Amino acid sequence: MERNVPEIEKLISPKQKTVRRILSHLLFFLVGAGLLYLFYRGAAQEGIKRYEEDLLGRDGWGNFLTLAGAETEKTFDSPIFKARIPFNAIAPYWKEENVPGDSAREMFVRTSWDGQNFTDWMEVESLGPLRDNDPQPNRTYPEVPLLVEGRFFQYRFVLKRADGGMSAPKISDLKITYIDSRTSKIKKIGNWLKRLTKSSLAAEQGPSIVSRAGWGSPDPYGSLFKGTSQYWDPSYVPVTQVFLHHTVFTNQTDPAAAVRAIWEYHTYTRGWGDIGYNYLIDQNGTIYEGRFGGDNVVGGHVYGYNQGSLGVAGIGCFETASSSCQGASPPSPAMLTSLTTLLGWKSANYEFNPNTTQTFCSNGGCLNLWTISGHKDAGSTTCPGNLIYDQLQTIRERTWNNKFGWALSAKQVDYEVIRFGNYATDRSITIRFKNTGTAAWSNTTNRILLKTANPEGRFSPFQGTGWVDAQTPAILTEASVAPGQIGSFTFNLQSPANAHGYYWESFRLVSEGNSNFNQFFTLIIQAPSYNWEFQGVSHSKNSVQMAPGETQTITLWAKNVGTATWTK
Repeated sequence: MERNVPEIEKLISPKQKTVRRILSHLLFFLVGAGLLYLFYRGAAQEGIKRYEEDLLGRDGWGNFLTLAGAETEKTFDSPIFKARIPFNAIAPYWKEENVPGDSAREMFVRTSWDGQNFTDWMEVESLGPLRDNDPQPNRTYPEVPLLVEGRFFQYRFVLKRADGGMSAPKISDLKITYIDSRTSKIKKIGNWLKRLTKSSLAAEQGPSIVSRAGWGSPDPYGSLFKGTSQYWDPSYVPVTQVFLHHTVFTNQTDPAAAVRAIWEYHTYTRGWGDIGYNYLIDQNGTIYEGRFGGDNVVGGHVYGYNQGSLGVAGIGCFETASSSCQGASPPSPAMLTSLTTLLGWKSANYEFNPNTTQTFCSNGGCLNLWTISGHKDAGSTTCPGNLIYDQLQTIRERTWNNKFGWALSAKQVDYEVIRFGNYATDRSITIRFKNTGTAAWSNTTNRILLKTANPEGRFSPFQGTGWVDAQTPAILTEASVAPGQIGSFTFNLQSPANAHGYYWESFRLVSEGNSNFNQFFTLIIQAPSYNWEFQGVSHSKNSVQMAPGETQTITLWAKNVGTATWTK
């Protein structure tokens, strides 16, 4: 039966229909781009709100909490505090003495919208440093803030000791930070656009991952703190180990807001300059990019065991024995599917067996671990919670099954620092990648290209001569690279005259036709270090000896390779 077609439609030729379809797609793209601009402009204007407050001295107990006399246990319940803003994340932190373990000190927080109806008391699982070279190693923090909404809060400390003759635990310098990382209604436009682009993301190799820009990071490309003491220099160690985490209590329906809250807490409250996890996954199965820097970047999630490990956090609370996990439910099938897909892809990229044990050595020492382990296997914590931990063997087996079949996958082989001695002078470099996928690479058909990344289409200030174009440094050198073999890219870099110090330049591999490997790799570049830089050229004295007390006149010729002009 013929469908009911409007008469006007019957008058349009196939060619006209094609033109109309193209124009409609173009209009759709332009409208989407305009909405995307509005989204980012609104998000930038609104920003994430964060406040930190001192609590001791406002609660009637003075400047510290401790046990008096022969007391062996005491509970300290604070007054009810009203936050300056509504919040969706909250975290206390403090200094402590004479606390041999968590049994000597317990800390709880509860929150409320009206100051009368409160949540249950939520235990704050406290930890010391997580990031290597932690800027605040002497404070006790939770790994992540409690992801709970409210306007009022109250805290409770329980201090204990075995007998009155022991040194009493002491709490001082108690502070709290609360964060509002939610955005206005314009965020819905961003979510809508993200759904529209999902099909193109899924066409890339590897799982679909929401970029830092996609989840609304205030520092999408890792440059916000460049040149300041807060900048967390990316460093790289090939990944051979995975640690799983959870983000503790959350009563929120916007996972991206939770990611922003964790970023804010790690970046500012803990002073790290970035989020500590490499990836985060919500209950819908959405994967979020974490720590800036690309493949093999060292994060901050297991103190002493960050180098060579990948940190992945499930957004939610998965420890049934914790009061922070009120009504805890297991990770959803969607979360587990995305987790095992991500880890299968990464185990292919990094060439490790996800279902075996190993001796994993990092700067904290050596441990015998499963290649996919929980945070608790390398630290004193319940993270990632028993509801994830009890499924680790299933996760390993599913990851193993997902390791194979990735057509385009690569492992970076070279990590040397690229150092320049002169400005505006080509330096030829070769960077090599191992083909860890199942498809052969070619430099003739569907050529494998090295392109700039983070963001894609970026113009590199280090572009040298001979690039294919401004976003493409090189084409695969070898005619063909079979799976398991090494491919190379040779190209020129130049240091611009205004560059100094270290830079992290991001690149990606693309199969021509824009089939993205969905990975990006980073080169560490050291520009000529100082404005006042020279190279020795020659000298006027051929003798290499001077007798004790002898005076000689020697003329030195030096080349000014810095950016400043020399004057007498």
